[in-house]
Amino acid sequence: MNRILPPVVVLVLLFATSAIAADSYEIHIDRPSKVGDKIDVKSSGTEKRQTVVTVSGRKVNQETQTLEGTLDARLTVLVVINGQPSKVRVEVRSMTVKKDGKEVAAPPRGAVVIGSRDDRGQELYEIEEGDLSEPAHDAFKLLVALADGNDVNDGDIIDAKGKKQVGDTWPINSQAAAKDVSEGVLSIDPKTVKGKTTFVAVETVDGVKCAQLSSKMSGKVGSGKLPNGARLQAAQFDGTLKLWVPTDRALPIRKGNMAFQMRMKLFVEQPGRPRLNIDVTGGGTIARTIMPVK
Repeated sequence: MNRILPPVVVLVLLFATSAIAADSYEIHIDRPSKVGDKIDVKSSGTEKRQTVVTVSGRKVNQETQTLEGTLDARLTVLVVINGQPSKVRVEVRSMTVKKDGKEVAAPPRGAVVIGSRDDRGQELYEIEEGDLSEPAHDAFKLLVALADGNDVNDGDIIDAKGKKQVGDTWPINSQAAAKDVSEGVLSIDPKTVKGKTTFVAVETVDGVKCAQLSSKMSGKVGSGKLPNGARLQAAQFDGTLKLWVPTDRALPIRKGNMAFQMRMKLFVEQPGRPRLNIDVTGGGTIARTIMPVK
C-alpha cells in the first residue's frame, strides 16, 4: 500500500494541528485610554440619508443627503470618561470632505482641532486657526470616536466571556446593544435585538498578533418621540462590526470597520389635511486603523 507521508510525519502533523486548534484566547475589547496618550489614526467614512414623502400613494418630495470624509491625523487624549477619550487634540496630516458629492474645504496639513462634548453632550470641534465649515465639522464627528458618557461600549455588546477559539460564535448582549443604539427620540426594544459575534481568525496587523472578530446585529424600534406630530409606524436597524483586537491587552485595538443602516416609516395626521407618509433610510460606514505613538 502506497503512503503519501511516512507514519512519523503524519503523527507530527496531527500533533501540530491539534495544538493549533486548541489555541484559545481571552478577548478583551475594552482598552482604557489615559490622558496624554498619543495615537496615529487613519479613518474613512460615509453617511447617507434619504427622505421620501408621499400623499395618497403619490410622491411629493424626496431629499437625499450624503457626507464622505477621510482623515489622517495624530490624536492626543486630553480628557477621559469611563476609560475612553472624551476630549482630544487632533493634529491633521491630511483630510478630505465631500458633501452631497461635492468636495468642500477641509483643514490643511498641520491644522489643530480640539474635539470635545458640550454641556448637552453634543460633539463639538473647534479649529485653533482659521474656519471650520459645517460639513468638515460633521466629518470630524464621523471620523473621530469620542466617548459620550454612555456606560455601554463595544465590549459590553460583544460580551466575549471566557476563552475563545477561532471559529467560535456567541450571541451579543441584546440589552447593551439596545441601550447603545437608542438615541434621544428612539427607543430600541431589547427583545427584538438579535446578533452574534464570530472569532474569524488570528491575524498579524503591522507586526501585532490580533484576534479578528465579526459581529452582526439587527433589531426593531419599539417607540419614538418625534417632532411636528409625526408618529412612528415601523423601524428596523441592522449593523455589522469587525474588529482586530491585539492579544496583548496593553495595546489598543488595531483596526475597526463598521456599517449601520436604519429604516423608518412615519406618518403625520392633522385635522383637515391629508395624511403624510414619510420613509426615512439612513446609514453609514466607518473604517479606522490605529497605531500607538511610542
